[in-house]
Amino acid sequence: MPVDTYAKLQSALADTANDDSLFADVTAFSPTQIDGAVKRAIAYSTAAIERDLIARGGHKSMETITNSLTTTASQETMTLPTGFKGVRLFALTSSPYRILEFVDPNTLFTQYPFTTTGQPEKYTLIAGVAYLRPIPDQAYTTRLIYNAALDVLSDTTTTNWLLTGHPDIYLSAGMVELCIYLENDDRLQFWRGFYDQKMNDLMGDDRQVRWAAVPSKPSLQVAIA
Repeated sequence: MPVDTYAKLQSALADTANDDSLFADVTAFSPTQIDGAVKRAIAYSTAAIERDLIARGGHKSMETITNSLTTTASQETMTLPTGFKGVRLFALTSSPYRILEFVDPNTLFTQYPFTTTGQPEKYTLIAGVAYLRPIPDQAYTTRLIYNAALDVLSDTTTTNWLLTGHPDIYLSAGMVELCIYLENDDRLQFWRGFYDQKMNDLMGDDRQVRWAAVPSKPSLQVAIA
């Protein structure tokens, strides 16, 4: 039976931990009580996996595209989508496209110390908000390709792309959290190693798909008169 839903993941973790009291804690859970150990392990492992994926450069299944963000004349900021975890591409959909260059805040405000308006060229990110320079002089439609957060598993959100395609990563990450909770140091290192192996496999496959066509060395384009 595939482990592809929140309920099945809870059962698999309790079964793998071989501790009936954990599963009893889960089934007794209600919104007015403290989360059961297994549910906490799943919540903690979701956050840990997401941080790991972002630190490793993201995964193709996290990539999301939106063409609905539009600048406002004389307004320097744009609010980013809910669940935003990092930019892959940010561009104005003008003709031709203008790819906006990311710089750190110090560089942006040093290079553009005045509130001059015009077509944006660069941006920075501060507290989940994009700051544009020059400040837009009119409404510009943008295209944003970004890494989106993992959907948090719950009784209503029963799966996400990672659990559907890679339940072994969820299981091993959950077991790491349960070993910490149970103070089972003997098995903690095993599950950490198992998680790292599966995550490396996942990212290796992703890099092969996304970057296989990228030249290993830059090529020089030479025009011969």
